[in-house]
Amino acid sequence: MNFEYFEKKHTNIEEKLIKEQGEDICRQIISKKYINLQTKDYDFGFIHRINVAQIGQSRSRRLQSTTRVSSFILCKLHPDFEEIDISLICSRPKSRDGKQLIELVTQKAIEMKYKYLSLLSIGDSKLVAWYRSQGFEVISEKVYPDGQLKAYSMKKRL
Repeated sequence: MNFEYFEKKHTNIEEKLIKEQGEDICRQIISKKYINLQTKDYDFGFIHRINVAQIGQSRSRRLQSTTRVSSFILCKLHPDFEEIDISLICSRPKSRDGKQLIELVTQKAIEMKYKYLSLLSIGDSKLVAWYRSQGFEVISEKVYPDGQLKAYSMKKRL
């Protein structure tokens, strides 16, 4: 599969695609506002794009994006803590790109001599179990004022 590496300092098409398709890629679980916020404050990421066929589409539809994003990950560097924070990772249902995205960031972190990966996971027990299977540990739980579990702060030592 062709995953592309990109950096914030090179403002490019990846950011535009994530803003356009982000809600669908993130399965309507993460708001457009949060996605847009994360695209303003990251250092690098990886994206998996698929070109969409134009055949049979009307002229007006053809002007829209010819690229469909299957998955993406955005990361923020924290050199003082030797840590890379995964600020957003999303993949379309059935894309099964998550493991590969985590592996790509892990490789990049090791190349850059970072010691930890961190992330904030939504409070979904299946997702937390999946992150655990990728080597992450729960550091703390974030709870809403009403006592409902909101998210888990997780970390992986490299």
